[in-house]
Amino acid sequence: MKDKNPFEGHSYPLPKKPIEIAMDEIKVLKKTIVDLRKELEPLKQDLQERKKKLELEEAEYEKIVKNSWW
Repeated sequence: MKDKNPFEGHSYPLPKKPIEIAMDEIKVLKKTIVDLRKELEPLKQDLQERKKKLELEEAEYEKIVKNSWW
């Protein structure tokens, strides 16, 4: 006699289909990524401003050293 699959014929309902659960998780992750990008934007701009300022200071320092008498 063949062994019957004990799960065959039984239904185990889920509140949502697995694909729907996965899609909801993807939506949450996308929203998190967008929020993090929004938080990073001011930091990127600040970093660019600091780089420009540092480059100007270095150029100024090179001028001073080049024009110094020693």
